[in-house]
Amino acid sequence: MKTLSPWYPAIGLAVAAVVCLFIYGADDNWTSGAIAAIALLTAAWFVSPALGGSGKPWAALRESGQGQHRVVIFWRPGCMYCLRMRTVLGRAGNQAEWINIWKDGEGRAFVRENNGGDETVPTVILGDEVVTNPSPGRVRRELSRL
Repeated sequence: MKTLSPWYPAIGLAVAAVVCLFIYGADDNWTSGAIAAIALLTAAWFVSPALGGSGKPWAALRESGQGQHRVVIFWRPGCMYCLRMRTVLGRAGNQAEWINIWKDGEGRAFVRENNGGDETVPTVILGDEVVTNPSPGRVRRELSRL
């Protein structure tokens, strides 16, 4: 049976959204409650495992050689640095390959190899270089070169 632990941050934010609705609703301030709930549910979506990458496994990208000429971002749900990267990159981030290390064992192994055994994300392949937690601006510049 799969564990629910990857979902805990998203579940916590969803519960907080419901609590906000009850608290604001008790004061007949439904507008503020709805705004707070929408913000919390949006954050829950971004930290949930449901927000996946391209769906291409790391092994397939590596074997095809695409991983060497593209920007590949290894991430995991619930990582605030990954959320920041995805948010700041915006549409430009769609040009990158996103590998969810909780769904891709070979991607997780790659991250561990390049981070002294740790699953530190975002780990990003920028051309021929593997960088741990680069600035979104640096990733954006590399994406603009593609």
